[in-house]
Amino acid sequence: MRRLFLILGILTAASLGATVAGAATPRLPAQVTSKTTPGTRTKAAYRFTTTGSVGFSSSPVCPAGKTGIYCVPPPRRCIGGAKVVVTFKVGSNTISARRATVGTDCRFRSTVTFKTSRLRTYRLFHSKRGLLLTVKQRFEGDVELAPAAGLTHHVRVKG
Repeated sequence: MRRLFLILGILTAASLGATVAGAATPRLPAQVTSKTTPGTRTKAAYRFTTTGSVGFSSSPVCPAGKTGIYCVPPPRRCIGGAKVVVTFKVGSNTISARRATVGTDCRFRSTVTFKTSRLRTYRLFHSKRGLLLTVKQRFEGDVELAPAAGLTHHVRVKG
């Protein structure tokens, strides 16, 4: 009799979406969109602000009154407190990696300032076109969204 109640309890918990004995709940794929301003900076201090948002890569649709693996009610979509790593690179050298916190509105903001002496070590700093910095973002994931990388874009420093 005890086994029957145990089996019924596990089946009921599994049907309600609870994790059973270490079973992992699948996370939704995330999408990171961002923008770094200004695109070109000509005067020191070289300050760049990256703003963006984290969301679902496809809009899940919930049938009325039901929830499934890829269906999350709208109020729980962004819990907040997750991190996005914003990385600035020159070629293959990372010159800055900042962690920005994602808010409950699914948005993040990161500001980085480079001194002239920090950028002068790269020989293209004094070229006519300036120094090209590559900006990458990576969402580290949270309870409901899986980790994801954003699109790579570039900013330029002219000194």
